[in-house]
Amino acid sequence: MRNALRFGRTLALIGIAVCGMAQAQETAFVDFLQGADGRLLFIIKPTNDPITCPEIDTDAITASLATKLGQTILADSLIEKPSASYVYWISNKNGPHQVFVAQFFLRSCAIKEERSEEKSFESALKFKQAWQYYNELLRRHSTE
Repeated sequence: MRNALRFGRTLALIGIAVCGMAQAQETAFVDFLQGADGRLLFIIKPTNDPITCPEIDTDAITASLATKLGQTILADSLIEKPSASYVYWISNKNGPHQVFVAQFFLRSCAIKEERSEEKSFESALKFKQAWQYYNELLRRHSTE
């Protein structure tokens, strides 16, 4: 299933070197898409990608997969700088809590999610541990 999203305006021009984007440094810009629910998703789009997409496939990202996988997104926060990333805190049904940083890249009319700094918490203290790590990531990435 493809979700129809609408492009917003270009927010910033950045130089990035990320696994999913390219082997070497590539110039890209941060843009945003607006979903049917009205929420914005900030993405990184290479400046040399000439493709115009009538629809954007968002099926492989956390926001689309969570319900299907029995997960609940407890919190997500946008970290605007340096390159539009999100910190997610997810609760798995009858299982661990996960906290991670995610960035979204537009390639071939599909949004690709790349995660980093991911940790799972499974003990009786998982809520407290996940909350502490979530806030640690927010502090760390907000001051970069």
